[in-house]
Amino acid sequence: MQTELLAPAGCYASLQAAIDAGADAVYFGLAQLNMRARSRRSFHLDDLATILSRCHAAGVRGYLTLNTLLYDHDLKLCYKLLETAKAHGVHAVIAAGMACILKARELGLEVHLSTQLSVSNFESFKFYAQPTARKPPTLKFCVAK
Repeated sequence: MQTELLAPAGCYASLQAAIDAGADAVYFGLAQLNMRARSRRSFHLDDLATILSRCHAAGVRGYLTLNTLLYDHDLKLCYKLLETAKAHGVHAVIAAGMACILKARELGLEVHLSTQLSVSNFESFKFYAQPTARKPPTLKFCVAK
């Protein structure tokens, strides 16, 4: 596995800064379905084409972050975001909700598991390590013994 420099991008200035600094990939959220949605500046669905166009032009991978708890009323928006992201060539989705993970896989999108997802025991790790999703979130919080 190769190391990847992954940078957050919450607005156009931080997106450009990540690209200029040599990031291999950036992660960004759209609408209210990401943990940074209430930050001072954030992206919206209308920004998606521009974000991914800039990433593609710079050879930087773009990861859509959908890492909040998803309730029934959120699913329609979640699915719309996933479908639109696929149409614009998103490289992967960073997800925490099972409905989001399953829909992304159904669409053929690569899925990375968010650190917002709780993987606190080996049984959970084995479940998420299956082909349903890639990259179980172990590095940030788990310690190997």
